[in-house]
Amino acid sequence: MAAGTGGSEPSRKSSRTPGVEMAQALTTITGVAISPLLGVSAVGAWHYFRADANKRTSLSWYAQPWFWVTGLVIVALVFAKDVFGAALPPGWKKPFDVAELIENKLSALVAVGAFVPLFAAVFEPLQSSSLASMGFAAIDMSSVYNLMVMPFAIAVFVVVFLASHAINILIILSPWAQSMPH
Repeated sequence: MAAGTGGSEPSRKSSRTPGVEMAQALTTITGVAISPLLGVSAVGAWHYFRADANKRTSLSWYAQPWFWVTGLVIVALVFAKDVFGAALPPGWKKPFDVAELIENKLSALVAVGAFVPLFAAVFEPLQSSSLASMGFAAIDMSSVYNLMVMPFAIAVFVVVFLASHAINILIILSPWAQSMPH
């Protein structure tokens, strides 16, 4: 990717193979699914700092400082709660754990709306290289690609999100978390 791209997405015009870009898109989706607010904020900051200064205002909403700075501050507060929460009396940390759980669910809804289209955009070069787009008598499958890619990307996000957050719910429900000595 070029260092100075300024659009809302990094430039797709590179010498990399489509498989590499698909793997990077899948990695982004799964990484964001594990920690949605951290993932969206980090990717937004990455896009912001990689863009030319004069093109930063045209970046996507998640790459605007008002969003990613707020997201990173919330993530830092959650981190502080996890690090210093062990020093709190039993039961005091539970409300913050529940608030974090709600934040994770809400930020997952935001993240799936932001990053599933990124994943689908990786398949656009494949659509433009179809036989129908080259002038051959063939069926244009671009609408079928879109119908297949979007549900697949959403399913990947949901499966990874559910698997990574199941343990958090079990920790909150655990009776041992309150009775463990400090």
